[in-house]
Amino acid sequence: MKHFPERVTIRPVAPLLMLCALLLGACSSARAAIQLRTVATSLSAPIYVTGAGDGSGRLFIVEQAGRIRILSGGTLNATPFLDIRSRVRFGGEMGLLGLAFHPRYGENGRFFVNYTRIGAAGLETVIAEFAMTPGNSNVASAESERILLTYSQPFENHNGGMVAFGPDGLLYIASGDGGSGGDPQGNAQNTGNLLGKILRIDIDSATPYGIPPDNPFVALPGRDEIFAYGLRNPWRFSFDRMGGRLFAGDVGQGAFEEIDIIVKGGNYGWNRMEGTRCYSPSTNCNRDGLTLPIHEYGRSDGASVTGGYVYRGASVPSLFGKYVFADFVTGRIWALSELSTGAWRNEELLRSGLNISSFGEDDQGELYLTDYNGTVRQIISDGREPRMNAVGPVNAASFLLGDIAPGEIITLFGSGLGPAQGLGAQLDGQGRISRLVAESRIWFDEFAAPLFYTQSDQVNAQVPYGIEGRARVMVQTEYQNALSNLFTANLAAAAPGLFTLTEGRGPGAILNSDLSVNSAARPAPRGSEIVLYATGEGQTQPASVEGALAQLPFPAPVLPVAVRIGGAPATVRFAGAAPGFAGLLQINVVVPANITPSSSVPVELQIGGFAGQPGVTVAIN
Repeated sequence: MKHFPERVTIRPVAPLLMLCALLLGACSSARAAIQLRTVATSLSAPIYVTGAGDGSGRLFIVEQAGRIRILSGGTLNATPFLDIRSRVRFGGEMGLLGLAFHPRYGENGRFFVNYTRIGAAGLETVIAEFAMTPGNSNVASAESERILLTYSQPFENHNGGMVAFGPDGLLYIASGDGGSGGDPQGNAQNTGNLLGKILRIDIDSATPYGIPPDNPFVALPGRDEIFAYGLRNPWRFSFDRMGGRLFAGDVGQGAFEEIDIIVKGGNYGWNRMEGTRCYSPSTNCNRDGLTLPIHEYGRSDGASVTGGYVYRGASVPSLFGKYVFADFVTGRIWALSELSTGAWRNEELLRSGLNISSFGEDDQGELYLTDYNGTVRQIISDGREPRMNAVGPVNAASFLLGDIAPGEIITLFGSGLGPAQGLGAQLDGQGRISRLVAESRIWFDEFAAPLFYTQSDQVNAQVPYGIEGRARVMVQTEYQNALSNLFTANLAAAAPGLFTLTEGRGPGAILNSDLSVNSAARPAPRGSEIVLYATGEGQTQPASVEGALAQLPFPAPVLPVAVRIGGAPATVRFAGAAPGFAGLLQINVVVPANITPSSSVPVELQIGGFAGQPGVTVAIN
C-alpha cells in the first residue's frame, strides 16, 4: 500500500457536496422501440419486397406463385410488373423466390429472378434475366427472359432463393442443400455441385455469365461459381449498405437457427454442424476450418429463421447499425448489435404474430417486411425512443468531446433520456452507485454504467472499467425499456478533465487548505496546499470498481499525475480517489512559491501524457 506524509489531508465527503451540485447541474430487456405500419394488403403469399434503386420510390413485391407487384404512392398497381406464373412450379418452398435489380437498372432496365420449374430432367432452379418494357416502367416484358443458370433440385424443399448484387457489382445467389432432411446426399459439403452454397457470378462480362477470377474454387477442384459453402437453406441474405458485409440467415434442421457473416471461401459447417453444435456425428465432429455463426437460437424462440438487413435508414435511429431478423414460425423480431469485442448482443424488438417471410429495403434504406398471409409492413419508430445527441459523451469536468477512459465521469445530452424531474444517484444493495435510476440506464458495450444523475435532457454516468483495453465502445442510453440511437466512442488510457465552477473553464472547483472554496475573494497563499478535483484518470491501483465509493486504501492512478500552476511544476502530495465518491480524482498539490500572484493563475493537469482542458485558473495571493 502506498503511504502518504501525515500532513497530507484526504478531504472528507462533506466538502464534496458543493462539487456534486456543480456536476449535476452542469453536467435489459431494453429494445429499440419499433412498430409496424401496414403499407400494402391483399397480396398472395408475398415473400420479398425491395426498391429498384432507380429513384422512383416504388416498392416491388414478389408473390411466390410467380408475380411481381408494384406499390407506388401507397397504391398497389392492378397490373403486375411481371407475371410468369405459367412457368413457375409453386407450392411449399417452391416458386418465384428472389428478385434483384441491376445496379444500373435506371439506365438499362435489367433485373434478375430466382424461381423453380419443371425442366427436362425434373425440378430445377432457374436464374433468369428480364427487361423492362420500353416506354413503360411499370411493366416488364415476360418474353425478354434470358436464362443464365439452371441446376437440379433433388427434393421440393430447401431451394434457397435469394439473389442480390453485392457492392462489387456481382450477382450473389443462395442455394439450399437440395432438400429432404439432414442433407442425405451430402451436397452442402460437396464443392462439386451448386447446392448448399452462396454462388457469385458476373452477369456483365460474358454470356450467359462470367466467373469472377477471385472466386475461391477457380483453378481448384470444385465449381467455379461457388463463393461459400456448407449451408443448409440460406433463405435470405443481405449486404450492409455501409461496409458491404454479407449477412445470411440459414434455416436449421431440428434444433438451431443461425445467422452467419458470409466470407469468400467460408465453410459454414452443414451437415457436420447445426449452428455451433455437432450434427453428424452428434459428438466430436471435426470443426477444423469451419466458420461458426455470429448468433443462433433454439426451438424455444422459433423454428425457421428469416434473415434480414443491417438497418441504415433514418426513421428509427435506435436501430441504426443493427442487424434485424425474425422467425417465420413465431413472428418474433430481433436485432443484433456488434460490440467492440466482436461479440454480438441480441435484443427482442417485437412479437408480431406474423409469418415473416422476408425483409427488404427501399432506396433510402428504410426497412420493410412481408407477412406471408398477404401484407407488407414498414418498420417505424413507436415514438418512445430516447434521442442521444449525435456528438456523444463529453467529459463531465471539461465539457469537451473526445476519447473516453475507463472510470471517467461523462455527460450525455439529448431528449427523452430520463424523467422530466431530475433524479440523483442511488445506492444498490452492495453500497455502490446504482446502474438503474428512474428507469434510466446507459450501456457501454455489454456493461451498464453507474448513474450519477438522470433527467430528460441529460444523464451523468461513470464509464465502466470493464471496457479497459478496447479501442472503441458502443454507447447507448435506455429509458423505460426503450433504447436510444447508438454512438461509437473511442477509448484512451486516460482522458483527464479538471472540474471548474463554471462549464469547464475559468475558476477551478478548488479547495484551499482551510477547506474554503478558492476564489478571488479567497485566494490560496503561495506555498500552501490546495486540492483539485478531476476525472478521467483511467485505471487505478488497486483496481477500482465502477460505482464503488472510494475508501482506504484509496485507489491511485496507474499513470503518473503532473500539475503545473502558473507554468511552474507543482509538487503533487496526493493523487487518488476522493473518499466517499466514485470516479472522482482528488489531487493535493503545493502552490509553487515563485509564481506571480493573480486571481486567475493557469492550472494545467496531465495524466500519463494526456492533457486536461486549457483555461482553468486558480486565485493565488
